[in-house]
Amino acid sequence: MKMNRLTLGTSVLLAALLAAGCGGGNDDEAGEQFTPFGITPDDVGLTGPPGACGVGGNIQILVSGGSAPYRIVNTVPDYVAVDKASVAHRGETFTVNFLGGCLDPGHIVVIDAVGREVTLTLTNQEGEATTP
Repeated sequence: MKMNRLTLGTSVLLAALLAAGCGGGNDDEAGEQFTPFGITPDDVGLTGPPGACGVGGNIQILVSGGSAPYRIVNTVPDYVAVDKASVAHRGETFTVNFLGGCLDPGHIVVIDAVGREVTLTLTNQEGEATTP
């Protein structure tokens, strides 16, 4: 079977474009340029009982977009515990727990592999006494 040069050239060009579009590596390495880097939620607050700030929370924070892996920087370790120092892949979570001190505000910074940053804002306040 004979192919004319135009058909053969078009086929080769199409194959080259398809192969180039595949890139290499996975989406985590590519940085998903069209998916914004973010965390959900990006603002967390806790209110304690009357006269005290809250403790606990066990709040899951989801990392999305950006380029994996992600480094987690806790700027308020005396007030908040984070269960890990990094997240390996997009779509994974880390957990935040309040340690009992009042906080208005505090921050946890998540940094992706290419240096982009998103910030989790944290607040922890005393509860108010209710009047009968």
